[in-house]
Amino acid sequence: MEKKFLLPGEFHVTKKPMNLVTVLGSCVSICLHNKISGLAGMNHYVFPSGENIDKLSRGRYGNTANNLIAQSLFAVDAERSHYVAKVYGGANPLQSDVGTDTQIGARNIQAAEEFLAGVGIPIKEKIVGSKKGYRIYFNTDSGNVKVEEIARAGEAEAKLKKDISSGKVKNKRVLVVDDSALVRKVLTSTIDSIVGYEVCGQAANAFEARDMLVNLKPDVMTLDIIMPKLDGISFLKKVTQHFPMPVIICSTIAKEGTAIQKEAYDSGAVEVIDKDTLELYKGVDIVQKTISAKLDSALRKFKVRT
Repeated sequence: MEKKFLLPGEFHVTKKPMNLVTVLGSCVSICLHNKISGLAGMNHYVFPSGENIDKLSRGRYGNTANNLIAQSLFAVDAERSHYVAKVYGGANPLQSDVGTDTQIGARNIQAAEEFLAGVGIPIKEKIVGSKKGYRIYFNTDSGNVKVEEIARAGEAEAKLKKDISSGKVKNKRVLVVDDSALVRKVLTSTIDSIVGYEVCGQAANAFEARDMLVNLKPDVMTLDIIMPKLDGISFLKKVTQHFPMPVIICSTIAKEGTAIQKEAYDSGAVEVIDKDTLELYKGVDIVQKTISAKLDSALRKFKVRT
C-alpha cells in the first residue's frame, strides 16, 4: 500500500487505499474517514489559528488547515453523517518546538474539537495532550489509526541543552542524508574526524531525515538531491519553511554554474558541493578539507542570514 509522510503544514485527501503517516509533538492531526465511500484525509497543523495567512502557510494553522481538508472532502461527499474523525497530538512539551508557549498543544486540541463540533462530525477516537509525542499511521482503507509513542516531546532538546551547558557536548551535530550507504559511511567517518563536529544521525531518504530533524535537532544537515520518494530540492524547500537550519547540498548534479546549483541556493541551501569534486573513493583527505570548510561556512552564513 502506498505511504505518504506529512510534514508540518501539509494535508492529504485520497479515495485510494493509502497509509498516511506523520510525527506529532504539540502539533495536531485530524484524520477524517468516510464510512460509505472510503474517502479519507489527514492534516498536520502547528498553530491553532493565525491572521493574514498567506496561501503557502494555510496548512500550518488550525483555523485554515481544518477548513482545507474538510472542503476537499465535502466537495466529493458533503453528507456529514458519512464521516468520523480521530484526533491526535497536542502534546504538553517540556519546551515547545514552536517557542515558549507551553499551552500550544492544548490550544491545538481545542481548535480541532471546536472545528469538528462546528461541522457536525463526531470524534471517534482522541489520543492527545500527553507528555510524549506520537507517530501515527492512518490506513485510509479501513479508517484504522496505529499510534506509536515516541520520545517525550522536547526531552531530547532539553537534555542536549543541559549537556552543552555542563560542557559534556561541544561538537556541532550533523545529520547526513544520502540514499547511498557508501556515501553516508564516507561522509560520516570524515565529519567525525573533523574537530568540532560529529554526525548525530544518518538518513537514506527525506522521510527518515524528517524524523531525525524532529528527534535529534541537528545543527547542520548535508543533503543529496537524487533520492527515492522525495528529491532533495523538494525536501529542502520544506525544511527551509518548517525547520530553518543550515543545509549543505551535496550532489553529483549540483555542478558549478548549473541551474540545479542555482535552484538549490534559491530553495534555501547555504552551501552547495558537487559530490564529484570530493573524489569520495580516493580517501578522506580531499573530502575532509572540503567538508570542513563547507561546514564552517554554512554555520557562519546561516547565522548572518538569520
